[in-house]
Amino acid sequence: MAPLPKFANLIGCTALVLGGSLVLVGSLEAQVGISSSAVPVTLLARVPLQGSLEGLLIQPGIGLPGKGHGGTVTLRVSANSGYRLVVRGGGGFPPDARIWVRSVSGEFQEVIQGSSVVVADDAHPAGVEERRVEYRIQGAGDETALPVRYELQINPAI
Repeated sequence: MAPLPKFANLIGCTALVLGGSLVLVGSLEAQVGISSSAVPVTLLARVPLQGSLEGLLIQPGIGLPGKGHGGTVTLRVSANSGYRLVVRGGGGFPPDARIWVRSVSGEFQEVIQGSSVVVADDAHPAGVEERRVEYRIQGAGDETALPVRYELQINPAI
């Protein structure tokens, strides 16, 4: 009788040779090309960007010789991402009024109707903080009603 041929990956199988034919009885089981290992998984949560801006206090300052009056506006900023705080010149400027705000660079920049000055540019803070905006005003009457508006621009963190 001839030796049985070798078959790879045959487990739990009975081989019978009957009249020169190979007959397999039982079941065939094999695992080829499949392996198991730890696979890194990255979970990504996306939260809608949110921010709010609330005016807290306008504090007129004392007169500055030759430069008008100075003061500060305190704002409460809440954001879940980086943000930029911008002072934008609005309507209602008295014809003889001039207003300057301290920019993010530390220098005072004039705000005219339609222009804007960046006063804070934070890359990744999250939470609530108070921001002081310093201003100088010359030739305007009421310092508590500045003809500017404050904008909070949310920067998405990618």
